[in-house]
Amino acid sequence: MAVLRPGLRHLISDGVCAQVMGVLTGGAFLVALALMLGASNAVIGLIAAIPSLAQLLQVPAISVVNRIRRRRLISVVCSGLGRLFLMCICFLPFFSPAPWRVPLLLIALSVYFGLNAVSSCSFNSWMRDLMPMHVMGAIFGRRMAIGTAIGAGLSLVAGFGADFA
Repeated sequence: MAVLRPGLRHLISDGVCAQVMGVLTGGAFLVALALMLGASNAVIGLIAAIPSLAQLLQVPAISVVNRIRRRRLISVVCSGLGRLFLMCICFLPFFSPAPWRVPLLLIALSVYFGLNAVSSCSFNSWMRDLMPMHVMGAIFGRRMAIGTAIGAGLSLVAGFGADFA
């Protein structure tokens, strides 16, 4: 268990970082960016639906993960590629022609959330095999609680900061 403790702390830190990234790249900030790019109400609704629709990719991802059997590799590669599409979104206002901005935003978000769904499927399977069953609920519960608390606080601070700016 002594060897496991540092890894569990890193797992909780990873959850906090994921929550922070989600707050700063989604929600109100993403809607504000979409509106700035000229998105309609229908597009805003589609942006809200993309994360849930992308979760459907976990069904075929199960067979990919079982066939390849390299869960860490799948998780890291899909997460890394997904982050590249987030970076593309950052550059849309500056480097894409105005008529292409909203469609490119939708494509980049779809790819990001799709890759995230595959990564999550692989990550969950990987963690299930690495973590002792008797601590899994407590660790993931703590990870979720800490991440949610920090994410909520950060969301408030960032919202006031954006309003101030």
